[in-house]
Amino acid sequence: MNEIRLNLGYFWDSTSNIESNINSINYNIEHNKDKKLIIDLSVSYFDSSIFERIVDLDAIEFESRDGHRYKPNDILRENTKF
Repeated sequence: MNEIRLNLGYFWDSTSNIESNINSINYNIEHNKDKKLIIDLSVSYFDSSIFERIVDLDAIEFESRDGHRYKPNDILRENTKF
């Protein structure tokens, strides 16, 4: 399976950018159904309110700076521990 990478880290902090990035994630999911979408962004930015707005959580993974990959459910589980 091919991958598409989105580097959103530098543009996530403002509210307008969050909205734009969620739209970008959804666009890429819908238009690249045969590809896995890899998002380069700190997992601490994500919570259930953001994941609820993504059209297909199975189509995405997050990659940390050290190269580890996380699925959305793993992130929600970890972030609720803190």
